[in-house]
Amino acid sequence: MEYANVSHIERASRRENGKGEKMNGDSVAVEPAKTVNPSPGIFEPETKLNVEDIEILRSESVNSMNTSSGRSSRLGRVFHARHPKSSKNRGNQPRGELQMSIRHSEALQKLVVQVLAARNLLPWGKDDLCDPYATVKLISVENNKVFSKRKTGVVKNSLNPLFDNHFELDLDAQDIHNYKLQILVKDDTNYGAFAKKPVLGQIDIRLATLPSCELPQQWVRLEPERS
Repeated sequence: MEYANVSHIERASRRENGKGEKMNGDSVAVEPAKTVNPSPGIFEPETKLNVEDIEILRSESVNSMNTSSGRSSRLGRVFHARHPKSSKNRGNQPRGELQMSIRHSEALQKLVVQVLAARNLLPWGKDDLCDPYATVKLISVENNKVFSKRKTGVVKNSLNPLFDNHFELDLDAQDIHNYKLQILVKDDTNYGAFAKKPVLGQIDIRLATLPSCELPQQWVRLEPERS
């Protein structure tokens, strides 16, 4: 029986080493995608980035910058006021008029409100135009709580809008004296993301003051907004 001599044992040891270290003049080839770290930690293999990897990272960086820039641009458009408000003092200037009517239907137990048109509105914008609409609210006299609310459509770029809306609000005849009707004409123009819709004028009517809870169709003057 033959036993392995010393030189055979040394060569086998060098082949099992696998770290690419020179041992007695011999060396083991290192994998092409890795570099040798002289003192690597147990989870710290040092790897090379080839050209393709570098191009991918570069592309991802550019895409990230473009996405961030696009997001900032969109936010700028949202928060930027499209239409600046006029700096003119509105004071006691006339707010215009609203054509409307009110009646109570005992058969239906409803308050019937017509909001037909507005004229000679006083705009907020510097361009002397507005996008008006009207809200109709039935409000408790006792606690100022809104019992019912309706809204017309928006009329673009007009100081004399035609609404032609008919609303029916639930209201028992015996409760008429407990409520008032409030109509606000507002401007839907974009004056900024956090800007409230400005009130162009308002009308408040205590229903108990109307004979038989009826207001024939007529033009009613709009008043300045009450704080």
